[in-house]
Amino acid sequence: MAEIILIAVLVVLAILVVVSVVLLARQPIAPPVRNLLVGLALVEIALLVLHTTTWADAQITGFWDWFFDLDKEFTLGTLFSSVQFVLIGLVAWVNAARSSQRIPRLYWGLVGAGFIFLGVDEYFIIHERIFEGLNLPGEWWRYLYAGGGGVLLLLSIYVYWRWLRQETRTFVLLFIGLGVMGLSGVALEKLVWNARCPGVDACFDQLLVLEETLEVVGVTIALAGLLVYRRMTSTPSLRGPLVGSGLWAVALVVYLWGLPVLEARTIAEPLSVEFLDGELELVGYRLSDQTIDPGAALGVTLYWQAHAPLPENYNQSVRLFTRPDAQQVAQIDLEALDVEHVPSRAWLPGTVMRSHVQLDVPATLSTPASYWLGVRLWHGDWQDTRGVEISETANRLLTPDVVAVASLAAAGPASDTPLNTEANYTFADGFQLTGYTLPESAADTLTVTFQWQAQRDVERGLTQFVHALNADGEQVFGYDQPPFNGRFPTEDWPAGMQVQDMWQIPVPEDVPPGDYLIYTGLYDPQTIQRSAVTGADGQPVPDNLIYLGTVTVEG
Repeated sequence: MAEIILIAVLVVLAILVVVSVVLLARQPIAPPVRNLLVGLALVEIALLVLHTTTWADAQITGFWDWFFDLDKEFTLGTLFSSVQFVLIGLVAWVNAARSSQRIPRLYWGLVGAGFIFLGVDEYFIIHERIFEGLNLPGEWWRYLYAGGGGVLLLLSIYVYWRWLRQETRTFVLLFIGLGVMGLSGVALEKLVWNARCPGVDACFDQLLVLEETLEVVGVTIALAGLLVYRRMTSTPSLRGPLVGSGLWAVALVVYLWGLPVLEARTIAEPLSVEFLDGELELVGYRLSDQTIDPGAALGVTLYWQAHAPLPENYNQSVRLFTRPDAQQVAQIDLEALDVEHVPSRAWLPGTVMRSHVQLDVPATLSTPASYWLGVRLWHGDWQDTRGVEISETANRLLTPDVVAVASLAAAGPASDTPLNTEANYTFADGFQLTGYTLPESAADTLTVTFQWQAQRDVERGLTQFVHALNADGEQVFGYDQPPFNGRFPTEDWPAGMQVQDMWQIPVPEDVPPGDYLIYTGLYDPQTIQRSAVTGADGQPVPDNLIYLGTVTVEG
């Protein structure tokens, strides 16, 4: 039954196209309009011919295989369709400006806005993103578009009957164009997928191409109707729409091929991670936020550059790892490095492409802590992924095929546990010790809690020490480690952070009982130079050594 309906739809589409050609041929058309329509028809034929070259993959490169495929997004066919929709919208607005009556003017303005939206949607696939964002079934967009087309049809009939009956040819062509667009873009595509049988499967790809071609033809027929409205005969009348649609074409090319290069060189964090012996390089990244929160989402944009034609489609994985033990806590994968629907095998060498993913942060994420953001390139089946080893990079490798591109802070809510001693020590690196808890005595373990507050983003990693000195000023025992035992290093502390860090310092068994002076401070592990610190009075603390108090070690 589905095959019969499919054939019937194809017959109806053929009849509609023939009728539109007859209507245009029966009455003279101004040379500018005729030349434009002939030019569009020639472009459509050229697109169809170029598409046939994609059926012989062995004779062309990966880029051309993708670029000439009418059934792919962001290709030459999509670019032409989007520009054509925008051209119709601009012509409709010219018609609105030429209308002396208010209702026809509003009508043409609405028609123009609708077609321009279709032009934007044709390229950027807005309907899919909207439905995904609303968590609605993907097929619903067909019903929404069909309903919108029906409303436009009824509105057009009403406006035609009340105000514009002298423009019969315009509205007949518009109705035919809308019909061809709807039947091919919505109904025919659905029928081709549903009518899977030996006869249909034998020409399945050709039917999909026919659907795309007829949709473009429908747009051209609708455009022809708008162009013959009130005998739009002069080149000046067409100049504005042609210039506007041409600028739109340039904008689309810049968006796909130029904007990523500009972003990578300006707002992205520079990076150099080489894969495939330098054939593919990760050249930058950009994050929606420099900190992460449990249960939130982190936007990650990666900038890739192919230095040679890639032999296959690769996949990327963005992951979150704990510090310092590199345990994975979150992951998102993007198939075929599907950058704006351009698979990696179709990338032109030298161009920069960007990929964007939303990484969902687990609600159970431990805070305060830092997490490495890792990137992995892989190929193969989802059930058996094979990582692509990293050829060269200065960044930390978490595994041979996972590189850490950033370290992110998850500070969590401000700590409010009461401490027994308030403090006001300011470090030159941009943070303060605002309080601590030191016990009066200790046996085998000395427990100390510190409260830190960052005044600005801290830029370097420091190691903290807690030392116990005897009455002669000699160090008897102590402990050195990065704050939070490396789980939340100071170089990740963001401005405004307020956290508490509890230390469990073992007291050696051979430490004699008695009173010990407890000191703390921080130093650069590379230079062993202590971070400069001032007290509440603004004066430098001697030796950058903060006295916390006295603890009695019990025997």
